[in-house]
Amino acid sequence: MSLKRAMQTAARRAPKLLGDATGLVRQFVLRQQHADGGFKNRAGECDLYYTVFGLDALEALAAPCDTAALKKYLLTFGADAQLDFVHLTCLARCWSALPGNMSDVSRVALLQRLENWRTADDGYNQQAGAPHATIYACLLAGEAFQAVDVKAAELTQRRKGKTEGAKLTVFFASLPFPLRLGVKLFPNLGKSRQRVFQTLEKLRTADGAYGNAPGLPLGSTTATAAAVALLDELGAPVPPEIVPWLLARCHARGGFVATPQTPLPDLLSTATALHALATLGAPLAELREPCLNFIDSLWDNAGGFHGHWADDALDVEYTFYGLLALGHLA
Repeated sequence: MSLKRAMQTAARRAPKLLGDATGLVRQFVLRQQHADGGFKNRAGECDLYYTVFGLDALEALAAPCDTAALKKYLLTFGADAQLDFVHLTCLARCWSALPGNMSDVSRVALLQRLENWRTADDGYNQQAGAPHATIYACLLAGEAFQAVDVKAAELTQRRKGKTEGAKLTVFFASLPFPLRLGVKLFPNLGKSRQRVFQTLEKLRTADGAYGNAPGLPLGSTTATAAAVALLDELGAPVPPEIVPWLLARCHARGGFVATPQTPLPDLLSTATALHALATLGAPLAELREPCLNFIDSLWDNAGGFHGHWADDALDVEYTFYGLLALGHLA
């Protein structure tokens, strides 16, 4: 199961809890598609980042988007478009909503551009030239590789008679998916997972969780959840102390906090923590009612979700995280 598919499978269960409110959420997300084809950010402008979440939310709600407008929007980002790492990975993920519409040339070019953010330890960092990877960047890179479908592009090149690297292509295509992802993310992985452990182990924090820089004293909920997703996708073991660390981040009033020192919960931390705990098979029964109360406190009858109690705005990013969290509690 791909990184995206694992989240979608959970988010699709959200209507079981939303009930009659499902239609309001669906209409809210549909309204967020801009006339230019992408989805609106908090300023009301088209944004690749928010388009990812808009598309994911519509898929979870079994609602169609305007694909013709979406394609027109994505085509404005040519091979020379000046995008940062996050938005480049978002472009790849957006194209996955239009299977067969991205040319092989564009697909390969996008993957080559991602290598500009490769780090010395064979991971990725949002900042080009950084000496170490971040878990967040590795996760985004993994999602981009899956979205672009490297295997299909390389086999197409081979069918066209471009035999350079044919043996490598056949080898890569024959691998089980988790190892294919591992080869792309961690070129030195080979037949073992040691390189994965070396890269991620440097990002372990003193309290036993994960952070996005080496040597941090305290982990973050989102980085730890992302590490769980990566390790699980690669078929690698997750340290046993991760489950109790994540469970300890649950707030007394429901929801999860971002770090051990954060006083109040937020929807991003809640959704990703629940996703990681569910991935690891941790029991969620005792968390269900307080977390449902917390999520309900963030829902607005306009159809969207707020990010936290002090957040006055609604957007498609937090609305998708609301669906993800509800799906795991359904």
